[in-house]
Amino acid sequence: MKRNRDKSTSDKLWSIGIDIAPFTIVSLVILFFVNRAMFWRILIYVGLGILTIKIIILLVTKGKKMKYSKTKWELDDEDTLYMLKGMPAQEFEHKIAEMFGRLGYTTTNVGGANDHGIDIKAKKDEKIYFIQCKKYSENTEVTPHDVRDFLGTIKNVNDHADKGFFVTTGNISEMAKYAASGDPRIELIDGIKLIEYWKTSFEKINQSE
Repeated sequence: MKRNRDKSTSDKLWSIGIDIAPFTIVSLVILFFVNRAMFWRILIYVGLGILTIKIIILLVTKGKKMKYSKTKWELDDEDTLYMLKGMPAQEFEHKIAEMFGRLGYTTTNVGGANDHGIDIKAKKDEKIYFIQCKKYSENTEVTPHDVRDFLGTIKNVNDHADKGFFVTTGNISEMAKYAASGDPRIELIDGIKLIEYWKTSFEKINQSE
């Protein structure tokens, strides 16, 4: 699996359109003054072409969403991660809670203004787990400060956990990994590892059926 996914198919087509737009506009303006009959014919063809591309993108996107809603594990790794990155933060937190639920945890979403870094509380085998969710792009990294803050939350004497999961769709800096190293009470889950958890959670469902 590639580590980063920069753009979807629709994003790439949009970027191509932006790149050629100046040349196309200048050409049409010149043609308008040189041959107006040809100008209107080309304008109609361009309009029909744009409409066709939009319909194709809509059908492809709809097909992927339908496939995702029925059998999420069938999407390839890049599409799944890209989709998770595109969710609103609250929906992302709920999807992560559902993922841990498929893995056998009992989960409760608690994220909010005063969540103290705890987006999800989970329980399994009489142990308490805190889960923090960070929906980051591929250009945003988890920092040592993020890790230390979450470790402090996990170890809070008034409300502590046996272990914490720091889940992100982005990357984790080397310094953040170092800050977490040697402490079994925290597990860092970056985008690549998240996909592995995601697929495993559905394998658990298939095994139980």
